[in-house]
Amino acid sequence: MANTLFLFLFSYNPDSYVNVITYTYDKMDIDKIKLVYIKGIATGLKAAQASNLSTKIWSRVAELQDKHPIYKNVNERLLDRQLVPIEYRNIKNDLNQVLKGQISFKNCIIDITGATKVPSIDIFSICLALGANSIYTFELFKKQNEDDPTYNLDNLLYHSLSEKDYSYTCVSNTEPVKSSQASLLRKSLLLWYLGGFSLFLMMVSLYLLSVSKENVFIQILNLAAAVSSLFSTIIVLVEQKHKN
Repeated sequence: MANTLFLFLFSYNPDSYVNVITYTYDKMDIDKIKLVYIKGIATGLKAAQASNLSTKIWSRVAELQDKHPIYKNVNERLLDRQLVPIEYRNIKNDLNQVLKGQISFKNCIIDITGATKVPSIDIFSICLALGANSIYTFELFKKQNEDDPTYNLDNLLYHSLSEKDYSYTCVSNTEPVKSSQASLLRKSLLLWYLGGFSLFLMMVSLYLLSVSKENVFIQILNLAAAVSSLFSTIIVLVEQKHKN
């Protein structure tokens, strides 16, 4: 099944986006692309700026058609293109709305190559909380010296790169991120287990209170302790959900 690329726009350099688009088209079977820009933040784009950058990106792809067939294929076959705004003050809900239109998060490729520090952290964190784990960045290792007589910006484009010149990394799949997610999952499971045990104790206390007349005061104390433990666990779980 084909994938959708969600490409976040920040930098005004169209070539960095062209590299992402051509790589994901070539290697990751994308058939739709959504250029996403964030409004209401200093490093974000206004609607006119985003529209202008989108035009530059697709114009750059078109002008490269004679350089390599990959650009011709992108230009002629990758026709499902959208420019999507997101409000920074409502970034979590807006991003959720943008992503949930997909059949599955497994078909989403979220690219933050051009994102600045704070927005990239926000996007990364929110996507993980929503369950979208395919978050990527294109890192270019190849460098050029402007004083070199062979200097040419086209040498830094996808068709001119060898595999050692770049990496396309799933940043949500690195060991530190996976370890952090596993730790959070263990804490959540522990809270659910505690909640279940507290509920069990409460039911047992209610049963003993109903069938036995002995040590009623102690049984009431046990019931109160179980209820208190249950509600404390519920409160922690609710707070954890709101934070996510």
